[in-house]
Amino acid sequence: DRSDIQLVQEGSMPELQGGFIMPVYMSKGLEFDAVLICDADQKNYKSEEDKNLLYIACTRALHRLGLFGIGEASPLL
Repeated sequence: DRSDIQLVQEGSMPELQGGFIMPVYMSKGLEFDAVLICDADQKNYKSEEDKNLLYIACTRALHRLGLFGIGEASPLL
């Protein structure tokens, strides 16, 4: 069983139905049933700016939030 996943990029905002991938900064102000955050590890989220992006990403989820990473979890979690 396959799911169609859309890639949302700067300058393109398709109708947000189904599954899609988008940069965190574009998700501000939106809400989603489920949010999956990739690379939520110490290597990728460590600065104050990263802290703000991670906060935005985590607070977009209405029902389910999944965080994935390799190695140690970010200290910001």
